[in-house]
Amino acid sequence: MRLYCHSAHPEPGVGDRDERHLIQLWAAPQQPPVHPELTESDLTLRCSYKEDFDQSAAAWRQ
Repeated sequence: MRLYCHSAHPEPGVGDRDERHLIQLWAAPQQPPVHPELTESDLTLRCSYKEDFDQSAAAWRQ
């Protein structure tokens, strides 16, 4: 897919004059994920991070 967009909007702040965008996408061949498997240590760190930075209303009441 290839998408080209040209905006010639004269209003300031809405879009610059002669603003141009080009987006190109191509299908990639099927391959296995490149991300490493999560270890037990990774999951423990995620859980502790969530607890340390919990911003829910219940956490604020404590």
